[in-house]
Amino acid sequence: MMRCVWGERTALIVAALGLLGCNPSGGTTGEATSEIVSVNGLSMINGLSMLNGLSSNGMVGFGMSGGAMLLEPLNGGALAPYSALMTSVGGRMTAAYLVRCALPLGHSITQKDSTGASYTFLGMLGLAPEWETSSCAAGCQEYVSACLMAHVNTAGLHIPIWLDAASPSVGWGQNPLFPKQEGSFFGNLFMNPPRAYYCDGDGFAAGTTGVVAGRIGAGGANEPYVNPFGDGVLCKNTPGVVAYYSAGTTEPDGYSQLTYQKQWNNVVTVWRASTYTAVFDPVNKYKFYSLLTRANPMAINLTNSSTSVGTQLQQWPLSANLASSQFSVLLSGLNWKIVAKNDSTKCLDAGAGTNGTVVTLRTCNGSAQQQWAFHTDGGYGSAYVQNVGSGRCLDATGRTQGLVMDVYDCAKVSWQEFWILAGT
Repeated sequence: MMRCVWGERTALIVAALGLLGCNPSGGTTGEATSEIVSVNGLSMINGLSMLNGLSSNGMVGFGMSGGAMLLEPLNGGALAPYSALMTSVGGRMTAAYLVRCALPLGHSITQKDSTGASYTFLGMLGLAPEWETSSCAAGCQEYVSACLMAHVNTAGLHIPIWLDAASPSVGWGQNPLFPKQEGSFFGNLFMNPPRAYYCDGDGFAAGTTGVVAGRIGAGGANEPYVNPFGDGVLCKNTPGVVAYYSAGTTEPDGYSQLTYQKQWNNVVTVWRASTYTAVFDPVNKYKFYSLLTRANPMAINLTNSSTSVGTQLQQWPLSANLASSQFSVLLSGLNWKIVAKNDSTKCLDAGAGTNGTVVTLRTCNGSAQQQWAFHTDGGYGSAYVQNVGSGRCLDATGRTQGLVMDVYDCAKVSWQEFWILAGT
Protein backbone atom coordinates (compact mmCIF):
# COMPACT_ATOMS: atom_id res chain seq x y z
CA MET A 1 0.00 0.00 0.00
CA MET A 2 1.17 3.50 -0.64
CA ARG A 3 0.47 6.49 1.47
CA CYS A 4 0.90 9.95 0.01
CA VAL A 5 2.51 11.42 3.09
CA TRP A 6 3.88 8.96 5.58
CA GLY A 7 3.02 9.72 9.18
CA GLU A 8 0.54 12.48 8.34
CA ARG A 9 -3.16 12.56 7.63
CA THR A 10 -3.82 11.45 4.17
CA ALA A 11 -5.94 9.20 2.07
CA LEU A 12 -4.59 5.89 0.92
CA ILE A 13 -3.87 4.63 -2.51
CA VAL A 14 -4.84 1.05 -2.29
CA ALA A 15 -4.62 -0.93 -5.38
CA ALA A 16 -8.11 -1.91 -5.43
CA LEU A 17 -7.47 -5.31 -4.43
CA GLY A 18 -9.35 -7.09 -7.09
CA LEU A 19 -7.89 -9.69 -5.14
CA LEU A 20 -5.58 -7.16 -5.49
CA GLY A 21 -2.32 -8.74 -5.09
CA CYS A 22 -3.64 -10.13 -1.96
CA ASN A 23 -3.22 -13.61 -3.09
CA PRO A 24 -1.62 -16.01 -0.71
CA SER A 25 1.25 -17.62 -2.57
CA GLY A 26 2.63 -20.94 -1.45
CA GLY A 27 6.35 -21.45 -0.97
CA THR A 28 8.42 -24.60 -0.82
CA THR A 29 8.56 -24.33 2.95
CA GLY A 30 4.78 -24.53 3.18
CA GLU A 31 4.46 -20.91 4.24
CA ALA A 32 2.33 -18.54 2.16
CA THR A 33 2.66 -14.79 2.45
CA SER A 34 0.15 -12.26 1.18
CA GLU A 35 1.84 -9.54 -0.83
CA ILE A 36 1.34 -5.83 -0.36
CA VAL A 37 0.05 -4.27 -3.53
CA SER A 38 -1.79 -1.04 -4.22
CA VAL A 39 -4.70 -1.89 -6.46
CA ASN A 40 -8.41 -2.54 -6.51
CA GLY A 41 -9.53 -5.94 -7.46
CA LEU A 42 -10.87 -8.17 -4.72
CA SER A 43 -12.52 -10.62 -6.99
CA MET A 44 -14.63 -11.97 -4.24
CA ILE A 45 -14.93 -11.20 -0.66
CA ASN A 46 -15.04 -14.78 -0.17
CA GLY A 47 -17.84 -15.50 1.15
CA LEU A 48 -18.78 -12.82 -1.13
CA SER A 49 -19.32 -14.95 -4.09
CA MET A 50 -17.86 -13.92 -7.38
CA LEU A 51 -15.20 -11.46 -7.67
CA ASN A 52 -17.17 -8.56 -7.44
CA GLY A 53 -20.15 -9.90 -5.96
CA LEU A 54 -20.98 -10.59 -2.50
CA SER A 55 -23.36 -13.43 -2.16
CA SER A 56 -25.28 -13.67 1.08
CA ASN A 57 -25.18 -17.46 0.86
CA GLY A 58 -21.48 -17.32 0.18
CA MET A 59 -20.90 -15.11 3.14
CA VAL A 60 -22.67 -17.48 5.45
CA GLY A 61 -20.78 -20.37 3.89
CA PHE A 62 -17.43 -18.72 4.55
CA GLY A 63 -18.32 -17.84 8.09
CA MET A 64 -18.51 -14.10 7.44
CA SER A 65 -22.06 -13.85 8.67
CA GLY A 66 -22.98 -14.43 12.27
CA GLY A 67 -21.11 -13.75 15.48
CA ALA A 68 -18.64 -16.57 16.17
CA MET A 69 -15.62 -15.20 14.34
CA LEU A 70 -16.33 -11.68 15.57
CA LEU A 71 -15.95 -12.70 19.20
CA GLU A 72 -12.43 -13.98 18.56
CA PRO A 73 -9.28 -11.96 17.75
CA LEU A 74 -7.60 -12.31 14.36
CA ASN A 75 -4.53 -13.73 16.08
CA GLY A 76 -6.76 -16.32 17.75
CA GLY A 77 -9.93 -18.20 16.87
CA ALA A 78 -11.26 -15.86 14.16
CA LEU A 79 -8.92 -17.53 11.67
CA ALA A 80 -8.65 -20.94 13.26
CA PRO A 81 -7.30 -23.82 11.09
CA TYR A 82 -10.72 -25.36 10.49
CA SER A 83 -12.58 -22.09 10.08
CA ALA A 84 -14.27 -21.51 6.74
CA LEU A 85 -11.86 -18.71 5.86
CA MET A 86 -8.79 -20.94 6.20
CA THR A 87 -9.92 -24.07 4.35
CA SER A 88 -10.02 -22.80 0.75
CA VAL A 89 -8.11 -20.49 -1.57
CA GLY A 90 -11.07 -18.12 -1.79
CA GLY A 91 -11.51 -18.08 1.96
CA ARG A 92 -7.84 -17.29 2.55
CA MET A 93 -8.05 -14.46 0.01
CA THR A 94 -10.87 -13.00 2.02
CA ALA A 95 -8.86 -13.49 5.21
CA ALA A 96 -5.99 -11.60 3.62
CA TYR A 97 -8.29 -8.71 2.82
CA LEU A 98 -9.80 -8.74 6.28
CA VAL A 99 -6.35 -8.37 7.80
CA ARG A 100 -5.30 -5.72 5.27
CA CYS A 101 -8.34 -3.64 6.06
CA ALA A 102 -8.29 -4.13 9.82
CA LEU A 103 -4.63 -3.93 10.83
CA PRO A 104 -2.03 -1.21 10.18
CA LEU A 105 1.25 -1.56 8.35
CA GLY A 106 3.85 -3.44 10.34
CA HIS A 107 1.28 -5.80 11.84
CA SER A 108 0.54 -9.28 10.55
CA ILE A 109 -1.34 -12.44 11.39
CA THR A 110 0.11 -15.92 10.86
CA GLN A 111 -2.29 -18.85 10.98
CA LYS A 112 -2.30 -22.46 9.80
CA ASP A 113 -4.92 -24.22 7.74
CA SER A 114 -6.29 -27.67 8.47
CA THR A 115 -3.29 -29.34 6.77
CA GLY A 116 -0.75 -27.45 8.86
CA ALA A 117 0.35 -25.10 6.07
CA SER A 118 1.17 -21.65 7.43
CA TYR A 119 -0.10 -18.37 5.94
CA THR A 120 0.94 -14.85 6.85
CA PHE A 121 -1.48 -11.99 6.15
CA LEU A 122 -0.16 -8.43 6.30
CA GLY A 123 -1.91 -5.38 7.70
CA MET A 124 -2.22 -2.24 5.61
CA LEU A 125 -5.05 0.21 6.36
CA GLY A 126 -5.55 -0.05 10.12
CA LEU A 127 -9.30 0.61 10.10
CA ALA A 128 -9.97 -1.81 12.99
CA PRO A 129 -6.67 -2.43 14.81
CA GLU A 130 -8.45 -3.68 17.92
CA TRP A 131 -9.44 -6.89 16.11
CA GLU A 132 -5.86 -8.11 16.25
CA THR A 133 -6.10 -9.01 19.92
CA SER A 134 -9.78 -8.64 20.85
CA SER A 135 -13.28 -9.01 19.44
CA CYS A 136 -14.71 -7.03 16.52
CA ALA A 137 -17.57 -4.81 17.69
CA ALA A 138 -20.01 -2.82 15.53
CA GLY A 139 -17.60 -0.05 14.50
CA CYS A 140 -14.94 -2.59 13.57
CA GLN A 141 -17.44 -4.62 11.54
CA GLU A 142 -18.67 -1.57 9.65
CA TYR A 143 -15.22 -0.25 8.73
CA VAL A 144 -13.95 -3.65 7.64
CA SER A 145 -17.15 -4.15 5.62
CA ALA A 146 -16.83 -0.79 3.87
CA CYS A 147 -13.18 -1.47 3.13
CA LEU A 148 -13.89 -4.91 1.67
CA MET A 149 -16.61 -3.50 -0.56
CA ALA A 150 -14.28 -0.74 -1.75
CA HIS A 151 -11.88 -3.43 -2.95
CA VAL A 152 -14.32 -5.68 -4.77
CA ASN A 153 -14.02 -5.86 -8.55
CA THR A 154 -15.96 -8.45 -10.56
CA ALA A 155 -13.40 -8.26 -13.35
CA GLY A 156 -10.65 -9.38 -10.99
CA LEU A 157 -8.34 -6.68 -12.33
CA HIS A 158 -5.98 -4.61 -10.24
CA ILE A 159 -7.30 -1.06 -10.46
CA PRO A 160 -5.54 1.67 -8.44
CA ILE A 161 -7.83 3.58 -6.08
CA TRP A 162 -7.55 6.42 -3.56
CA LEU A 163 -9.48 6.05 -0.30
CA ASP A 164 -10.93 8.63 2.05
CA ALA A 165 -12.49 7.97 5.45
CA ALA A 166 -12.99 9.66 8.80
CA SER A 167 -10.70 7.10 10.43
CA PRO A 168 -7.36 8.74 11.25
CA SER A 169 -5.55 5.73 9.78
CA VAL A 170 -6.88 6.78 6.36
CA GLY A 171 -8.02 10.39 6.73
CA TRP A 172 -9.21 13.04 4.31
CA GLY A 173 -7.64 14.56 1.23
CA GLN A 174 -7.74 14.59 -2.55
CA ASN A 175 -5.05 13.62 -5.05
CA PRO A 176 -4.78 15.01 -8.60
CA LEU A 177 -3.80 11.55 -9.85
CA PHE A 178 -7.21 10.29 -8.75
CA PRO A 179 -9.59 13.08 -9.78
CA LYS A 180 -12.87 11.16 -10.12
CA GLN A 181 -15.00 10.25 -7.13
CA GLU A 182 -16.38 6.80 -7.88
CA GLY A 183 -18.61 6.15 -4.87
CA SER A 184 -18.86 5.44 -1.15
CA PHE A 185 -19.46 2.20 0.72
CA PHE A 186 -21.07 1.45 4.06
CA GLY A 187 -23.00 -1.28 5.86
CA ASN A 188 -22.20 -4.50 7.70
CA LEU A 189 -21.29 -7.67 5.81
CA PHE A 190 -21.14 -9.67 9.03
CA MET A 191 -24.87 -9.46 9.62
CA ASN A 192 -27.21 -12.14 8.36
CA PRO A 193 -28.38 -11.19 5.83
CA PRO A 194 -25.51 -8.79 5.09
CA ARG A 195 -26.21 -5.08 4.71
CA ALA A 196 -24.08 -3.98 1.77
CA TYR A 197 -24.72 -0.39 0.68
CA TYR A 198 -23.17 2.08 -1.71
CA CYS A 199 -24.00 5.43 -3.23
CA ASP A 200 -22.54 7.04 -6.30
CA GLY A 201 -19.93 9.74 -6.70
CA ASP A 202 -20.26 12.05 -9.70
CA GLY A 203 -16.93 11.16 -11.33
CA PHE A 204 -18.36 8.33 -13.44
CA ALA A 205 -21.71 7.23 -14.81
CA ALA A 206 -24.05 6.41 -11.93
CA GLY A 207 -27.01 4.09 -11.49
CA THR A 208 -27.55 0.36 -11.95
CA THR A 209 -25.64 0.44 -15.23
CA GLY A 210 -22.91 2.72 -13.86
CA VAL A 211 -19.34 2.10 -12.79
CA VAL A 212 -19.84 1.40 -9.09
CA ALA A 213 -22.74 -0.98 -9.63
CA GLY A 214 -20.82 -2.84 -12.30
CA ARG A 215 -17.59 -3.10 -10.35
CA ILE A 216 -19.22 -4.64 -7.30
CA GLY A 217 -21.82 -6.69 -9.16
CA ALA A 218 -24.86 -4.84 -7.83
CA GLY A 219 -28.16 -5.95 -9.27
CA GLY A 220 -27.04 -9.48 -10.03
CA ALA A 221 -28.93 -12.52 -8.82
CA ASN A 222 -28.51 -13.04 -5.07
CA GLU A 223 -26.13 -10.10 -4.76
CA PRO A 224 -26.79 -7.91 -1.71
CA TYR A 225 -25.28 -4.64 -2.97
CA VAL A 226 -27.78 -1.82 -3.29
CA ASN A 227 -27.92 1.96 -3.44
CA PRO A 228 -30.64 2.37 -0.79
CA PHE A 229 -31.24 6.00 -1.76
CA GLY A 230 -32.40 5.15 -5.26
CA ASP A 231 -30.93 4.41 -8.66
CA GLY A 232 -28.12 6.83 -9.46
CA VAL A 233 -28.54 8.98 -6.35
CA LEU A 234 -25.25 10.67 -5.49
CA CYS A 235 -23.90 10.36 -1.95
CA LYS A 236 -23.65 14.14 -1.59
CA ASN A 237 -27.37 14.51 -2.31
CA THR A 238 -28.65 12.02 0.27
CA PRO A 239 -30.69 13.12 3.30
CA GLY A 240 -28.72 13.67 6.49
CA VAL A 241 -25.35 13.41 4.77
CA VAL A 242 -22.31 14.89 6.52
CA ALA A 243 -19.55 15.61 4.01
CA TYR A 244 -15.93 16.63 4.49
CA TYR A 245 -14.33 19.21 2.19
CA SER A 246 -10.60 19.88 2.03
CA ALA A 247 -9.66 23.53 1.81
CA GLY A 248 -10.25 24.98 -1.64
CA THR A 249 -12.24 22.02 -2.97
CA THR A 250 -15.75 22.04 -4.39
CA GLU A 251 -16.29 18.29 -4.27
CA PRO A 252 -16.40 16.50 -0.89
CA ASP A 253 -13.44 14.27 -0.06
CA GLY A 254 -15.82 11.80 1.50
CA TYR A 255 -18.51 11.41 4.13
CA SER A 256 -18.40 11.04 7.90
CA GLN A 257 -22.11 10.18 7.99
CA LEU A 258 -24.64 8.63 5.64
CA THR A 259 -28.13 7.89 6.88
CA TYR A 260 -30.25 4.95 5.83
CA GLN A 261 -32.50 3.45 8.52
CA LYS A 262 -29.74 4.48 10.94
CA GLN A 263 -26.67 6.70 10.94
CA TRP A 264 -23.64 5.04 9.36
CA ASN A 265 -20.45 6.80 10.47
CA ASN A 266 -17.89 4.31 9.17
CA VAL A 267 -17.90 5.11 5.47
CA VAL A 268 -15.14 4.54 2.90
CA THR A 269 -15.06 6.69 -0.25
CA VAL A 270 -13.22 5.62 -3.43
CA TRP A 271 -11.56 7.93 -5.96
CA ARG A 272 -10.25 6.77 -9.33
CA ALA A 273 -8.14 7.92 -12.24
CA SER A 274 -9.89 8.42 -15.59
CA THR A 275 -8.12 5.42 -17.10
CA TYR A 276 -6.10 2.45 -15.89
CA THR A 277 -3.92 -0.33 -17.26
CA ALA A 278 -5.34 -3.82 -16.88
CA VAL A 279 -3.30 -5.99 -14.51
CA PHE A 280 -4.51 -9.56 -14.13
CA ASP A 281 -4.16 -11.78 -11.10
CA PRO A 282 -2.46 -15.16 -11.72
CA VAL A 283 -4.68 -16.86 -9.15
CA ASN A 284 -7.89 -16.02 -11.00
CA LYS A 285 -9.57 -17.79 -13.87
CA TYR A 286 -11.20 -15.36 -16.30
CA LYS A 287 -14.21 -15.47 -18.60
CA PHE A 288 -14.81 -13.06 -21.50
CA TYR A 289 -17.90 -12.19 -23.50
CA SER A 290 -18.42 -9.51 -26.15
CA LEU A 291 -20.64 -6.57 -25.29
CA LEU A 292 -22.57 -7.33 -28.48
CA THR A 293 -24.00 -10.35 -26.64
CA ARG A 294 -24.65 -8.65 -23.30
CA ALA A 295 -28.41 -9.41 -23.43
CA ASN A 296 -27.56 -13.13 -23.62
CA PRO A 297 -23.84 -13.35 -22.84
CA MET A 298 -21.77 -15.60 -25.07
CA ALA A 299 -18.38 -16.45 -23.56
CA ILE A 300 -15.29 -17.26 -25.57
CA ASN A 301 -14.92 -21.02 -25.40
CA LEU A 302 -12.79 -23.87 -26.71
CA THR A 303 -14.85 -25.85 -29.24
CA ASN A 304 -16.11 -29.16 -27.82
CA SER A 305 -14.21 -28.34 -24.61
CA SER A 306 -11.11 -29.71 -26.34
CA THR A 307 -7.53 -28.79 -25.45
CA SER A 308 -6.06 -30.36 -28.59
CA VAL A 309 -3.68 -28.29 -30.67
CA GLY A 310 -5.67 -26.48 -33.36
CA THR A 311 -8.94 -26.29 -31.39
CA GLN A 312 -10.86 -23.26 -32.61
CA LEU A 313 -12.09 -20.51 -30.31
CA GLN A 314 -15.87 -20.08 -30.46
CA GLN A 315 -18.53 -18.41 -28.36
CA TRP A 316 -20.88 -20.36 -26.12
CA PRO A 317 -23.50 -19.37 -23.52
CA LEU A 318 -21.84 -17.97 -20.40
CA SER A 319 -24.63 -19.60 -18.39
CA ALA A 320 -23.22 -23.04 -19.27
CA ASN A 321 -20.32 -22.25 -16.88
CA LEU A 322 -17.91 -24.46 -18.79
CA ALA A 323 -14.32 -24.98 -17.72
CA SER A 324 -13.44 -24.56 -21.41
CA SER A 325 -14.65 -20.95 -21.13
CA GLN A 326 -12.19 -20.19 -18.33
CA PHE A 327 -8.64 -18.98 -18.87
CA SER A 328 -5.64 -17.82 -16.92
CA VAL A 329 -4.20 -14.49 -18.09
CA LEU A 330 -0.49 -14.49 -17.37
CA LEU A 331 2.39 -12.16 -18.12
CA SER A 332 4.24 -12.78 -21.35
CA GLY A 333 6.95 -10.21 -21.90
CA LEU A 334 5.29 -6.81 -21.60
CA ASN A 335 1.89 -8.26 -22.52
CA TRP A 336 -0.34 -11.21 -21.62
CA LYS A 337 -0.91 -14.77 -22.74
CA ILE A 338 -4.34 -16.38 -22.46
CA VAL A 339 -3.96 -19.94 -21.17
CA ALA A 340 -6.55 -22.72 -21.13
CA LYS A 341 -7.76 -23.62 -17.65
CA ASN A 342 -7.69 -27.32 -18.43
CA ASP A 343 -4.21 -27.34 -19.97
CA SER A 344 -1.69 -24.79 -18.77
CA THR A 345 0.64 -25.64 -21.68
CA LYS A 346 -1.82 -24.34 -24.31
CA CYS A 347 -2.36 -20.69 -25.30
CA LEU A 348 -4.68 -18.76 -27.61
CA ASP A 349 -2.87 -18.08 -30.88
CA ALA A 350 -3.79 -15.64 -33.69
CA GLY A 351 -1.89 -17.59 -36.33
CA ALA A 352 -1.27 -15.65 -39.56
CA GLY A 353 -3.16 -12.73 -38.05
CA THR A 354 -4.81 -11.59 -41.28
CA ASN A 355 -8.38 -10.27 -41.16
CA GLY A 356 -10.69 -13.19 -40.45
CA THR A 357 -8.02 -15.56 -39.10
CA VAL A 358 -9.70 -17.84 -36.56
CA VAL A 359 -8.04 -17.89 -33.14
CA THR A 360 -6.93 -21.39 -32.12
CA LEU A 361 -5.30 -23.18 -29.22
CA ARG A 362 -1.59 -23.91 -29.63
CA THR A 363 1.28 -25.03 -27.43
CA CYS A 364 2.51 -21.97 -25.55
CA ASN A 365 5.71 -20.67 -27.13
CA GLY A 366 5.98 -17.00 -26.11
CA SER A 367 5.56 -15.75 -29.68
CA ALA A 368 3.91 -12.45 -30.56
CA GLN A 369 0.99 -14.40 -32.06
CA GLN A 370 0.25 -15.60 -28.51
CA GLN A 371 0.68 -12.24 -26.81
CA TRP A 372 -2.32 -10.00 -26.20
CA ALA A 373 -2.70 -6.39 -25.05
CA PHE A 374 -5.84 -5.39 -23.10
CA HIS A 375 -7.03 -1.83 -23.76
CA THR A 376 -9.53 -0.87 -21.06
CA ASP A 377 -12.37 1.56 -21.60
CA GLY A 378 -11.66 3.53 -18.41
CA GLY A 379 -14.65 2.11 -16.55
CA TYR A 380 -14.01 -1.02 -14.56
CA GLY A 381 -14.37 -4.29 -16.39
CA SER A 382 -14.19 -4.37 -20.19
CA ALA A 383 -11.39 -4.17 -22.71
CA TYR A 384 -10.42 -4.47 -26.36
CA VAL A 385 -8.14 -7.48 -26.75
CA GLN A 386 -5.41 -6.82 -29.32
CA ASN A 387 -3.06 -9.45 -30.68
CA VAL A 388 0.50 -8.17 -30.48
CA GLY A 389 1.79 -10.04 -33.51
CA SER A 390 -0.85 -8.87 -35.97
CA GLY A 391 -2.02 -5.66 -34.32
CA ARG A 392 -5.59 -6.89 -34.89
CA CYS A 393 -8.30 -7.36 -32.26
CA LEU A 394 -10.24 -10.35 -31.02
CA ASP A 395 -13.54 -10.18 -32.85
CA ALA A 396 -17.02 -11.64 -32.35
CA THR A 397 -19.02 -10.70 -35.40
CA GLY A 398 -22.41 -11.93 -34.20
CA ARG A 399 -24.52 -13.22 -31.34
CA THR A 400 -24.85 -16.81 -32.54
CA GLN A 401 -23.97 -19.72 -30.30
CA GLY A 402 -21.01 -21.60 -31.77
CA LEU A 403 -19.73 -18.67 -33.84
CA VAL A 404 -15.96 -18.91 -34.28
CA MET A 405 -13.82 -16.04 -32.98
CA ASP A 406 -11.28 -14.38 -35.23
CA VAL A 407 -9.02 -11.33 -35.33
CA TYR A 408 -9.85 -8.27 -37.40
CA ASP A 409 -8.76 -4.66 -37.80
CA CYS A 410 -9.37 -2.94 -34.47
CA ALA A 411 -12.40 -0.67 -34.31
CA LYS A 412 -14.10 0.46 -31.14
CA VAL A 413 -17.24 -1.60 -31.64
CA SER A 414 -19.25 -3.76 -29.26
CA TRP A 415 -18.22 -7.03 -30.93
CA GLN A 416 -14.58 -6.26 -30.16
CA GLU A 417 -15.09 -5.08 -26.58
CA PHE A 418 -15.11 -7.91 -24.08
CA TRP A 419 -16.52 -8.01 -20.58
CA ILE A 420 -14.18 -9.61 -18.07
CA LEU A 421 -15.35 -11.79 -15.17
CA ALA A 422 -13.06 -13.45 -12.66
CA GLY A 423 -13.25 -16.39 -10.29
CA THR A 424 -10.82 -18.74 -8.62
